[in-house]
Amino acid sequence: MEVIMERDWIVSFPLNIDIHELIVWARKIQCASKGNPGVTGEHDTDLWWFAETHPVLRKRLEEIAPLNPEWATSIWEWHDGGPLKKHCDGLGRGASLVVVLIGKFEIYRHCNETGEILDSYVYGPGEIVALKNGHKTPHSGRCLEGYRLAACTFAANENDPFRDYGNLKKSWANSD
Repeated sequence: MEVIMERDWIVSFPLNIDIHELIVWARKIQCASKGNPGVTGEHDTDLWWFAETHPVLRKRLEEIAPLNPEWATSIWEWHDGGPLKKHCDGLGRGASLVVVLIGKFEIYRHCNETGEILDSYVYGPGEIVALKNGHKTPHSGRCLEGYRLAACTFAANENDPFRDYGNLKKSWANSD
């Protein structure tokens, strides 16, 4: 499988599909209804819109991992560019698969015990990013361009290849 970057806590894959088609899809969803407030404790002013995964995006994501059929894709907007607060991801949905459509983002990995930042990665349009064991790995982040629009969907929870309670792949670069 083609990988852009991989570390013990994060992996980035190339999007390999037309991002402009995804931006148009996301903007139509945004214009059709009012956004939902973000998850308390993760970000103060982000908005979410829930939608069926774009068919072309679904096909690309399923090349990486089975998707959770119980959760729709979220269009995720940080209009003010505020920070992502330190947290661990929930267990129930499966690992997040994040596709940034607009804006660059820097994600930080924190030490479980001290909260100290141990590592970071900058990603942006054209990438699909997943955290390995994001349910155990504290992480935070920040927008680097004052705005972020992303699509976020989830791997199937059972045998999640990004989590060690499932079928964790230690390395994606050498797996096909």
